[in-house]
Amino acid sequence: MINLPVVNVDPVVFQFQAKRLISDSVWKAANLELPNGITWPDTNEILEGRVPPGAGVNEVLVVNNLKRAWQFLFDQIEYPLDFATVSQYNRLIGEGSLIRDAGKLRAFGVKISGTDYVPPIPNLEGVSSLLNRLTKTSDLVERGLKTFTEIVRGQWFNDGNKRTAQLAANHILIQNNVGILAVPPDQKLEFSIRLVEYYEKNNFEEFADYLRQYCLEGVIDL
Repeated sequence: MINLPVVNVDPVVFQFQAKRLISDSVWKAANLELPNGITWPDTNEILEGRVPPGAGVNEVLVVNNLKRAWQFLFDQIEYPLDFATVSQYNRLIGEGSLIRDAGKLRAFGVKISGTDYVPPIPNLEGVSSLLNRLTKTSDLVERGLKTFTEIVRGQWFNDGNKRTAQLAANHILIQNNVGILAVPPDQKLEFSIRLVEYYEKNNFEEFADYLRQYCLEGVIDL
């Protein structure tokens, strides 16, 4: 099992370095979300307040909403992750009518493309209890990845669960000087295959090993 060590540096320095990677994190999350992906130059244009030629409203909203969500993450980084914070991540990425009832727990059944797995309808008591239990996980990487996988497999919200789950996981990982969870563009297809397997088999350790190896990045060169 591949792991990143907790970096023994001042948290302020670590978080400063992580902030410098916001643009990269937004690009990777947007590229994973958008059906046709998005290039780094186009993402950077949007982040700087310009609309690149050929960009649609959806692309601009996805990128700008992710930018605001990441800014909120650093505003809240000193505080423990709770459901109110996770909910706010979903609300922010869903602004502009991208997500129906953004920030509210899913209240109806859903099917997931590519798998027969049907997630149960979540409830506030259950997800809050789960987040509380995860705070007792001593392995900080496992805590972050478990948070990501639980939100994604549980489909807590009507949409945007992968983006929300990445923000929630990164809240934990950055807060604890671990790193950043992001899916590189060249892993987009493999990640989707592994995610479907996880939906069907609930094989956390196997999926977590993949995430550790290919999607967990350090923010400081040691």
